[in-house]
Amino acid sequence: MEKKGLLRSVEFFKYHGIRIKSLITDRHVQIVRWLREHMTDTQHCFDTWHVAKGLKKKLHALSKEQDSSHITPWIKSLVNHLYWTASSSPNQNI
Repeated sequence: MEKKGLLRSVEFFKYHGIRIKSLITDRHVQIVRWLREHMTDTQHCFDTWHVAKGLKKKLHALSKEQDSSHITPWIKSLVNHLYWTASSSPNQNI
């Protein structure tokens, strides 16, 4: 469903002569593969919220393992640092 929506959107922009220079999506495997194969001149980035959500989930799972509870107080700071890094890193290609 997500891929179909992306394809329709890309076709709409192409029909109206709008070039897609960069595109931000979640980490949907089919979309990532399609963009890599069909839109090689478009810069593809992942949505920071989805990356942070995945990181937080993995850190919580890790903190539940034996001898890893010391990670729990750091999870919020680590996720906030990910957001800060993404927002403060310059990218002149977009």
